[in-house]
Amino acid sequence: MKILGMKGFLSFFLVAVSLWGLRGQGTSQVYRDYIEKYKDIAIRQMRSERIPASIIMAQGLLESAAGTSFLAVEANNHFGIKCAEDWTGKSVRKDDDRRNECFRKYEQVEDSYRDHSAFLKRDRYASLYSLDPTDYRAWAKGLKAAGYATDPLYAEKLIRIIENYSLHELDLQGAEQGRLASSDTARAGAESSFSAERDAMYRHANKGMLYVVAFPGDTPWDIAQRFDVPLKKILDYNELRYDSQLIPGQYLFLVKKKTSGAEPFYTVAQGDTMYSIAQKLGMTVESLYAKNRIKAGVQPPVGTKLYLKRTIPRRLAVNDYNI
Repeated sequence: MKILGMKGFLSFFLVAVSLWGLRGQGTSQVYRDYIEKYKDIAIRQMRSERIPASIIMAQGLLESAAGTSFLAVEANNHFGIKCAEDWTGKSVRKDDDRRNECFRKYEQVEDSYRDHSAFLKRDRYASLYSLDPTDYRAWAKGLKAAGYATDPLYAEKLIRIIENYSLHELDLQGAEQGRLASSDTARAGAESSFSAERDAMYRHANKGMLYVVAFPGDTPWDIAQRFDVPLKKILDYNELRYDSQLIPGQYLFLVKKKTSGAEPFYTVAQGDTMYSIAQKLGMTVESLYAKNRIKAGVQPPVGTKLYLKRTIPRRLAVNDYNI
């Protein structure tokens, strides 16, 4: 039998205390209130980004202390995302790993959730998108392995929160097959999850552009009427035709999109198209193709690293679909 030294004993003791402390989270009314308030946003993000709703919700709970942290209260920042060099939005400062660090500030909480999804599109997290989006354990461990947090117990904490609050049930609602279920109950649930914010406008992480979200049954004409914007502008800004079919949860910009993204890169995920990527990132489709030297109309395969700020070096554009 191995005898622990004092250092080893202290490490074991701290781990045990930390895990024991997680058990207490299972009875928190504050946690339950937070879940009820933001679960629909997490489900929508799962449907559009293929990130487990349980993981999104558990990270929001953990990082924001269920919406009570300084960043959550003062900046609507529920995931502790810091300013990057290219961040042009509002910010707040607080001590973290270093003194007086810069953190992103959002107009609304949902903007924080969307920015969190965009953050997980970075190359270091690309391997996560090969996982089953309902396998929260694999995602929690994958996030830790990819370096999302330095806490050695980060994955265990996420898993404990998910299991204490049955957050994996959100994944079943967010899974694609659940969204396409034909029962009246499923349809009613999907529509009600959107109804509270039908008239809401949001600020995109890409230079604060105004956008709205499409609801079930919406047409470009409906969006134009609802937000008092000429139909031609809605079509032009979003690269749509008069007869274009909108997908519930689709972003629709009320201003011209940009020619570059908020982040330097994006990794193509299952189900992505160049149009859907451009729309999520607030970029024109033309600029997305041009920056990556891809032939117009070609859809790059899953796992492709797309350049969003600068044009891909010609020496790296060596695939059949490159020009």
